[in-house]
Parts: sequence; C-alpha cells; structure tokens
Amino acid sequence: MSEFTMYIGDTSPPYNPTLEYDSGAPINLSALSNSDITIKLQSIDNPNTVVAGTGSMTITNAASGIISYQWATADTTLAQDRYYVWIILVWPTGPQHLDPDILNLVAAP
Repeated sequence: MSEFTMYIGDTSPPYNPTLEYDSGAPINLSALSNSDITIKLQSIDNPNTVVAGTGSMTITNAASGIISYQWATADTTLAQDRYYVWIILVWPTGPQHLDPDILNLVAAP
C-alpha cells in the first residue's frame, strides 16, 4: 500500500500503479481489457462515501501488471479527505479487489 497526495481539482499526474500479488509477483493482466479494470474512491473517515472513478484506464504493460489511470475532474473535486483507492479487476470468474493505496486530497495553496 502506498500513499500519495493530490490537490483538489488536479488531474495530473496520472495514477500509474504496478499491480502485484502479496508475494510481490506482478499480476498478469493479459486476459483483461481496459474496461475490466475499475477504480473506486472510499473516504477513510466516512466509509459510506464511495465514488466510482470516471477517468480513463489503460493497461500499459499487461505481463508486468502496469496500468495508468488518467484522473477525471470529478475524481478529484471531492471533499478534502483521505481516500482508499480501490482497484477492481473483473476476471471472467468474478471481481478481485486489490489492497488499496491511500490518496490524500488537499486544497491547493
């Protein structure tokens, strides 16, 4: 799990995680398309607040488990808070939720 900070309203830089199993081995995404990977943001302080990401997802290296998510404005205009960033892989056998990263969304100076 990693933690990163963005300013409210910013859409860059994109979110570029490498998806790995707990062992550290990359998750091979070759069986998935871009639309099979989604993101949800969940407030840490208000866990009932869950927002589906509306940006664009791209698998940049399937064998190595590398994706790129280009934030949409709606993703980063949420209230200032700390959010879990959940990545959900939708396999033919069903969904797989990965351990979340943490996004600190703060007001710009």
